[in-house]
Amino acid sequence: MKSSLTGLMPVLDEKLKLFKEMLQLSQEQVALLQAEQVDEDAIKRLTEMIASRQDLMNRIDHLSHSINDLKKAAAIEPNSSGSRAGEPGQDEEYISKLNDIRSIINQIQINDSKCQRKAREVLRQMGDKIGSTRQTKKAFQAYTHSNVSNEAWFFDTKK
Repeated sequence: MKSSLTGLMPVLDEKLKLFKEMLQLSQEQVALLQAEQVDEDAIKRLTEMIASRQDLMNRIDHLSHSINDLKKAAAIEPNSSGSRAGEPGQDEEYISKLNDIRSIINQIQINDSKCQRKAREVLRQMGDKIGSTRQTKKAFQAYTHSNVSNEAWFFDTKK
C-alpha cells in the first residue's frame, strides 16, 4: 500500500505547505484590513498580498494536476471487495493530510469572508469621503467665486 504513495506523499506535503502559506497570507490580509485607517500604503500591501495568493493558487493547481497524474499512474488492481488495495484513500497519513488541507481551506474561507466585509465597509467609507469632499469643494467655490470666469474688458482706444 505504501509503495503506491511513494511519489504522491511528497507532492501532497508540498501542497499542504502552500496552503499553510496561503492561510498565513489570508490572516495578514484580515489584520491589515482591521486597522483603524486603511490608507494608500495598506491598499498597496493588500494588492501585493493578493498577487502572492494568486501565485500560490497557481502552484497549488499545478501540484493538484501532478497528484492526479500520480494517482492515474499508480493503477492498482481492484481487490475482491471492489475497492482498490493500496488506494491512497485507505492510507491514514494520506487521509490526515487531506483533512488538514480541508481544514486550512475552511479557515481561509472564513478569513476571506472577513476581508470582503471589511473591504465593502472601507469602500463605502471612501465613497462617503468622496461625496463629502465634493460638497466641500462646491461650498468653497460658492464662497470664493473661483468658478466664475472673469472676462477681461478691453477698450478700443483707436476709435
